[in-house]
Amino acid sequence: MSPRKRLYLVTATFLGSAVLLLAGILLMSIHASGWDATVAAWQTVRPAVMAGKIIIMILIVWQWHAIVEWAGDRFGLPREDRRYLRSMRWRLAGAFAALELVLAQNLIGRILAG
Repeated sequence: MSPRKRLYLVTATFLGSAVLLLAGILLMSIHASGWDATVAAWQTVRPAVMAGKIIIMILIVWQWHAIVEWAGDRFGLPREDRRYLRSMRWRLAGAFAALELVLAQNLIGRILAG
């Protein structure tokens, strides 16, 4: 298997596992305490989760070159792939900002609501 395919496979596995874990935690919370209690708890911790999410996004963009070098060493990526990944830093930052606006801040829902 090529290093690039191995990197994609590991990344997809990690992200899929994280989504399944979060979905499982949410479902267990709803089953254990009910929908209303889960919504109330989310409203309580939401500011801390949002702050943590933004800090993680900033750290990823800030340390992007180190992350690319680590992944390149770990998965044996050639120099041209590393150069390409390093050039994707600001595109990644733009994608983080777009996802934050559209999904987390519900920009589309606010526009459609008028």
